[in-house]
Amino acid sequence: MMALLSSIALDGVDHSIPGNGGIECLEFIPLWQRILETVVFVPVCFYGIHLSWPFLEWPSSPEPPQEENGCGNKIKQSPLIIQLEQYKPQLLRCYSVVFCVELIYKILSRTGIYVLNPCHICTMLQLTLLSMDKNDPRVTQLFRFQMYVMPGALFALAFPILNTRLLPGEVLIYFIQHVFILLVPMYMLFIGGNFQPESRLNTAWPLFSMSMICLYHFVFLQPIAFSTAVNLNCILCPAVSDPLGNRFWRLAAFMHQSFLVPILSKSYSYYGQMFVSAVSDEREEHLKDS
Repeated sequence: MMALLSSIALDGVDHSIPGNGGIECLEFIPLWQRILETVVFVPVCFYGIHLSWPFLEWPSSPEPPQEENGCGNKIKQSPLIIQLEQYKPQLLRCYSVVFCVELIYKILSRTGIYVLNPCHICTMLQLTLLSMDKNDPRVTQLFRFQMYVMPGALFALAFPILNTRLLPGEVLIYFIQHVFILLVPMYMLFIGGNFQPESRLNTAWPLFSMSMICLYHFVFLQPIAFSTAVNLNCILCPAVSDPLGNRFWRLAAFMHQSFLVPILSKSYSYYGQMFVSAVSDEREEHLKDS
């Protein structure tokens, strides 16, 4: 059984493709640099989690926050929201099919190890959220965390790595999945309930989420990538499309991501809520006039 799983996960990984892995990728930086960066980043991440934990704005009751959103606008259970909720099962099924097709590609190409990349983790988080009741208090914190994993899809679309996708339709499903990752949170903002981002000035969630993402890379992905010589999410060597692809690419990546990801997530939440309020108000006005 283990041999079969190993075959599905690794046999199709082509180390001759630049940035895909192999000895050259493994030796892109010396081992001492990998260890030093890990020894520095991991304690910093744990300290970030420790600092942010008390300020994560935990839901005080199982009731959804119906008073006002992060923009200070009243949240209304409008006919539009009720109508959109009816499409939730269809959205869940459609998104599940897209992810299942992606998994089938991974099995057929025997590159299942890439399921560990963050965008696939984000898809699983979003599918979990779509399968939960919007009034479940556990939804709030899971939703807020995925908002900081979600911007990775934007970078994946801006700098796509497609040289490993050789099967018919595999590139298409790559773009479809990443577009879903970006659009599904907007749907969640529309239906409301406990799908609520943290307050606009809250800095604990960016610190907590980026610390968790960093730990995932250095504590989980890095050992697996190093032992298999597979470049999971560019933790072993920079991507061929990386404009900062020198020996300090990991330091550069986590430094600029620590600024860009919170900015993108906060902006998405703020303007997304403004858009939701504007559309809901316009829909109500239209219903009143008719």
